[in-house]
Amino acid sequence: MLVVNSRRVDELAEMVRAIGLEKIVVFEDIDPQFEAIKNLSRVCGSTAYLLAVLNSVISYRLSQPGEVYWSLFSDYAKSRCRSIDGLEKAVGLVKEFARMYNRVSVDQKLRRLEKIAKCSQLEQAVLSTDLEAVRREIALCLDVEPDSKTVVFSAKMVYYVHKALSKKVSIPMTIPIPVDTRVAAITYLSGAIDVVGEAISEGYPLLKYSKAIRGVWMEIGRKSSTPPLNIDALIWYFGKYHNAKSIDHIYSSEYNKLRQFLTPDEIMLIIRNLFYRLVR
Repeated sequence: MLVVNSRRVDELAEMVRAIGLEKIVVFEDIDPQFEAIKNLSRVCGSTAYLLAVLNSVISYRLSQPGEVYWSLFSDYAKSRCRSIDGLEKAVGLVKEFARMYNRVSVDQKLRRLEKIAKCSQLEQAVLSTDLEAVRREIALCLDVEPDSKTVVFSAKMVYYVHKALSKKVSIPMTIPIPVDTRVAAITYLSGAIDVVGEAISEGYPLLKYSKAIRGVWMEIGRKSSTPPLNIDALIWYFGKYHNAKSIDHIYSSEYNKLRQFLTPDEIMLIIRNLFYRLVR
């Protein structure tokens, strides 16, 4: 049974507020997935919106880390995107990539792409700066819940393409974070949730509590006046340390990189809060 720790939710909200949106957004800029989107957008222009969404909706149960997967996709797509003149060809390109690099449950993913290929409104919808409208359209195309992980992640990737193309877009407070194993693990390690009657050692068993985890970060976002989808970049960045044994290891690993935009106290504030269970 999952129990939300309201005290830790308040403390995490205070941490986010103390760091501030301006510095949290820098974690988006250093996200390897954003780097992949930048490289894709630089070559493919507005076609990157459609390619990013199509790849996003099959970005689950990957056989390699997300950073590697998106780098591979960027390299693959940018050498082929100039010939794309619509949804059908874009779907064909992503199918080719999926067969080569997205081999877990690939038949299911190909069926999902075939389903979204019938969505005639998608090509225009993904260009919108209204990310809520983008999220609704993708959910409608796939006939899934708007809060589902791949739908929300797709909206995030559209936001990344906007950023890569130097378009100013604000993320609505209403869009939740995409809950994957990293987010689930950090939510547990932060002390925001407790699980009664279960042994938790990694993120996978927590995914069945995705709805509650989304709710936790929605509340943290509300209390800190920070869009949850912006906070996601911070959580996901540190999620690679979900198996770390000490906060000192995390701090020493990240100090040289993060000191460019955070003070030592701010770095430790983030680590102590996201890895609260390692502090005690």
